[in-house]
Amino acid sequence: MIARIWTARATAEGADRYQQHFESVVLRKLEELDGFRGAIVLRDDDTGGHVKLTDLTFWDSLEKIEAFAAPDINVAVVDEIARSFLVDFDTTVSHSSVAVDRRTD
Repeated sequence: MIARIWTARATAEGADRYQQHFESVVLRKLEELDGFRGAIVLRDDDTGGHVKLTDLTFWDSLEKIEAFAAPDINVAVVDEIARSFLVDFDTTVSHSSVAVDRRTD
């Protein structure tokens, strides 16, 4: 499994709105894609006045990510609505193989 990792910064209100948009719109679109295995959004409110958001999405393979993010899997895919909630965001992403995945509910 591959983790796709991306970060952004927002105001507290923007972070709240981003989270709502991610849950109600982005996740629904991602869940329709072959090879998508889940997502986690991390939120750090203690970053000097802005909220740092880190999105982790999980995929079966780099090939499945390529089908989503072509032509360049290293470029961030951020829809216009999400962009409107952010102060700034990384234009690139990183990918890492998941070595251990042991989560409980």
